[in-house]
Amino acid sequence: ERKEAVLRQRIDTWDLDLQHRFRLGQRQEIVWGAGYRLIDGALNDSTTVSFNETRGDTALYNVFIQDEIALRPDLALTLGTKFEHNEYTGMAPQPGARLHWQVDDSRALWAAWSRAVRTPSWADRDITLRLANLAASPPAPFPLYLAYTGSRAFDAEPLTAYEAGWRQQVRSDLNLDASVFYYDYDDLRSLEPAGGTTYVFANRFRAKSYGFELSGVWQATPDWRLRAAYSQLRLDAEAKPGSADSFSEALIEGSGPRHQFQLHSHARLSQNLHLDAMLYYVDQVENRAVGDYTRFDLRLAWQPRKDLELSLVGQNL
Repeated sequence: ERKEAVLRQRIDTWDLDLQHRFRLGQRQEIVWGAGYRLIDGALNDSTTVSFNETRGDTALYNVFIQDEIALRPDLALTLGTKFEHNEYTGMAPQPGARLHWQVDDSRALWAAWSRAVRTPSWADRDITLRLANLAASPPAPFPLYLAYTGSRAFDAEPLTAYEAGWRQQVRSDLNLDASVFYYDYDDLRSLEPAGGTTYVFANRFRAKSYGFELSGVWQATPDWRLRAAYSQLRLDAEAKPGSADSFSEALIEGSGPRHQFQLHSHARLSQNLHLDAMLYYVDQVENRAVGDYTRFDLRLAWQPRKDLELSLVGQNL
């Protein structure tokens, strides 16, 4: 339940999930299951946000199966798929495959392919959002508004993901992990002119995100462990043929930080006293007008007995 100036809403969500795991022979382990979700909502409109239907419910249900196959002692293949049905766009298959190769006792390689979808939300189909046009030229003596409206024809947004990685225990006290990814998004939400200052949601944008992640753990001494991680993200977006959207490219490409870094230090000062230090760096997020920032946290924990811990935490120091 949320009460805001522009919209008041109450959403009730009910979930039921079933999962079953069993072995098939000596080389296969199978997981299968099903799920059902019911979302019931009631909305109170305002002049800024309104909906064509202010009360309603929607149901999602899915079935899935996954098979982990030991092809060889050092080679494992995981195959699976999920079928999810929603009331707006029907059934959506979401398959995936992952291959893991244990090269030797200290090295492993893996690769994965998968497909996922984002099903339309209530807002994608029914919302009307009215915002003041602050960039109107020349300035008008009275407010001019831009209206963004949902569409009953709005479709699901599919994602195809390609990932690969490498893990190695360089020494007994040092582990390294590296991965790369490439995500291909299609039928993303676009803002299409519908006459005057009104724009309607459509599926006429596509995007790609790609990058890499590096991480490592170093047990410097028996009582001191360091963990570091760095990731880089690139986003490219473009309109599909037939789109007149001039907004979404900048919104999508500026929606995530390009660089992120973190360093964690965990030290055992004594048998029952521990000190954690955490340093974070996050690059700017352009379309949110959020600059880059660095954050430093400390945590001192005292465990006078095995079932009791007291801690003092400082954040954003």
